[in-house]
Amino acid sequence: EYGLLVNNEDVRYSGIENFEGVSCYAIMMPERNSDQEQDLFSMKMNIKSVNYYNIETGLLVGTKSDNHTIIDYKENSEYLKDTDVHSESLNIFSDYKRFNGVLFPTKFTMIMDSELSKSKMVMNYIEIKINPEINPNDFRVTN
Repeated sequence: EYGLLVNNEDVRYSGIENFEGVSCYAIMMPERNSDQEQDLFSMKMNIKSVNYYNIETGLLVGTKSDNHTIIDYKENSEYLKDTDVHSESLNIFSDYKRFNGVLFPTKFTMIMDSELSKSKMVMNYIEIKINPEINPNDFRVTN
C-alpha cells in the first residue's frame, strides 16, 4: 500500500467523508485495468477504489471499490454466457491490536454486492507472527 501512495501522481485526496460512522480522509487510488485472454474466454476488468483513513488515528478503516467486469466466451452455451457485471465491494478493517509493536487490524469484513449476488465474509485474526523463525528445511525441494 505504501508503494501505491508515495510519489504516485494518480493518487488523489478526495476530502473528508464518513465511512461506517467514522470521519475519514478519502483517498482515491489509481484506476486498475486488466485484459486477459484465455482459451475459453476473454475478460476485461476495471476497478476504481477509495481508501478511507481515520482522521484521529490515521489508520486504514476501509476501502470501497467499484468493479466492472466483461467476460466474452468464445463459444456461448447454456452454461457459459457472456457477462457484463457491475459490482461494489466494501472492505472494513477494525479491532486494531499491537503485535511486536506494530498495529494490525484483527477483524476484516468484506461485503460484495453485484447485480448477480450479494455476500459478506468476516475474518478474525487471533495471532499475527512477525518475522518468526523458520526452518530452511521446510523450503527444500526434494526429488
